[in-house]
Amino acid sequence: MKSLRLVRGLCVLVVVAGCGAETSGSIEESGPDAGTASEADASSDAASSDAASSAADASSDADASFETCSPDAAAGTAGACVDQACVNGVCTGVCTPGATQCKDDGVQTCNASGQWGPTAPCTNKQCTNGACSGSCMPGSTQCSGNGVQLCGANSEWSEPIACNGQACMNGACVGVCAPHSLRCAGAQPQGCDGAGTWQDVGTPCSQPTPNCQQGTCTCLGQTCNGACVDLDTDRLNCGSCGQTCQVGERCSAGSCGCDSNFAPTASLGVFVSLATGNDATGNGSAAKPYATIGKAIAAASASALPNVYVAPGTYPESLTLWDAPQGISVQGGWTVTGAAWSRDCTANARASTILVGGTIAVRANDVVHPSGITSMTIRTGPAPATSPDADGASVIGVLVSGAGSRFSLVDVDVVAGDAGAGGTASAGAAGVSCMRGGSDCGLGVDGAEPASASPALQPGTFNETGFNPAPGDRGRTGGSGSPGAPGPSPRCFTVYDCSAGCGFSNLTPRSTVCGGAGVCGCGGVGGEGGSPGRGGGASAAVVVVGAGATVIVTNSALQAGKGGDGSAGASGGQGALGQAGAPGANRCETGQDVFSGGSCGPLGKYTNWVCGARNDCSGSVWGGNGGAGSKGSAGGAGAGGPSYSLVTVSGATATTDVATTLTFDVGGRPGTGGALSGGAAAKQNQ
Repeated sequence: MKSLRLVRGLCVLVVVAGCGAETSGSIEESGPDAGTASEADASSDAASSDAASSAADASSDADASFETCSPDAAAGTAGACVDQACVNGVCTGVCTPGATQCKDDGVQTCNASGQWGPTAPCTNKQCTNGACSGSCMPGSTQCSGNGVQLCGANSEWSEPIACNGQACMNGACVGVCAPHSLRCAGAQPQGCDGAGTWQDVGTPCSQPTPNCQQGTCTCLGQTCNGACVDLDTDRLNCGSCGQTCQVGERCSAGSCGCDSNFAPTASLGVFVSLATGNDATGNGSAAKPYATIGKAIAAASASALPNVYVAPGTYPESLTLWDAPQGISVQGGWTVTGAAWSRDCTANARASTILVGGTIAVRANDVVHPSGITSMTIRTGPAPATSPDADGASVIGVLVSGAGSRFSLVDVDVVAGDAGAGGTASAGAAGVSCMRGGSDCGLGVDGAEPASASPALQPGTFNETGFNPAPGDRGRTGGSGSPGAPGPSPRCFTVYDCSAGCGFSNLTPRSTVCGGAGVCGCGGVGGEGGSPGRGGGASAAVVVVGAGATVIVTNSALQAGKGGDGSAGASGGQGALGQAGAPGANRCETGQDVFSGGSCGPLGKYTNWVCGARNDCSGSVWGGNGGAGSKGSAGGAGAGGPSYSLVTVSGATATTDVATTLTFDVGGRPGTGGALSGGAAAKQNQ
């Protein structure tokens, strides 16, 4: 048996012979327990000789002479413990205090008693030579991105190996997809989660647009107001964004068309039937409809319903639509069997529902919420007779007015009748006679010839209201006739006093009398001017008035009638005749005027000049006749009215599609100017 002993600072090997072989033993520490250890060795070896027992006793006796250890002794010197701790001068334990060793992937540290302390693990590192080193435990794995890293023997991570089509989780590639990848499961978008599993994302894409493309609902059609739509089939966006099909229509290939399977419901509108309805007892349902469209429009507005369904028939009424928040759509084109209504999709659907109105069949005033008429025929009534001196009445099929109004006509015939002619113009009044004028007078001057008003432009145009032609001017008053010239010298005579039975030779001169100048006649007053001709009315199928107002016409026919003829201007009034000139007065050059009677003897041709019972003044000169009053001017011709199928005024607009036809007739003919009248001067007196 071998045993190490510390003797005087030296370690000696004691060999105990036994059975011819060395017996391995353990390192034993000296101290109080040494004897006990020797006894244990002796008891365990029953075959030991007496010599061995004696040697053991000798060794035990020698322990008492060993020197103690010192914890401050340098290694390898006397008093230093080897792989032990010096405790109370005795080497004890199994390790040198402060030493480290690797234990179970961790580090153990020797304490002051020479015992190994608890293991401190090397987290994600390797224990080498009693210390944690590197950055990982060899053989371990981790995820980097979507790849796996392996820790090598040097405790360092390798480059990541990608998980293709999988997800890296806890250092391994798992699942069936890479995280954050997308796919489509039919119309359902899906995304891959962190565990490599597909998950539904959102709701399925509506087919055919938008469709699921690479895990995202993709609009294959058109985006309208942020929503993906199919312009080929969307009733609210048929062919273009915002183009809405009417009730009873479907969208096919981008165009609105009749849907024969559509049946109207009372929850969306009011029913009208001329044949079975009654405004007093009806309630607007399909079973109890109203009889007039106007009643149904009022009921729909009051109930905030957007539709008025009109059964076939001819309705003798004019319509007025006002703005309603929900808009109002008046719809003909239905097939009615009892209380069952269905859409009439035949080509003549609009011909079965007819509205016959007055001179304006339909008025739409300030309809800023979209309203309109579908599948009907609209006709105006005849123009009324025109009163004298009045313009002809205009006729309009549909009149849309008000800034911002929006109205539509779909599958509608609008027929405007012929407009009224201008009324008959009144003739000018005749002139009147005048008072006697002064001594000078000229001849009357005739009034001017009439000037006709301009006729209407070519058919199919529309202008501002034409001028009514002005009445003709009144003729000027004729001037007075020229004064009579003084009588010639033979017409101056000496007047004698006369006595009964006296002879010419016995006369006594009294005074000299000459014929005076005649007084001219006064001119006649000119005739009144004739009244102007009146303008003819306009015929228009559709008129749109107001800034921003717009009308959209689709698959319809707009037809205007003839414009009204203008009336002729009236004739000017007759000018009055001028008055005749008056004879000149007698004048005495000397003495006094003689107005004596009596009987004078024969005095030639002047026998009765002074001696008769009257003052004949046959010796004076007559004044000139007054001029005749001039003729009154004739009234101008009335303008013809226009014919127009579609007209916009004051900033309004209108659009039509290629299926809509526009037809107009001829404009009205202008009237003619009135004739001149007048008068002649009175014949001059001799």
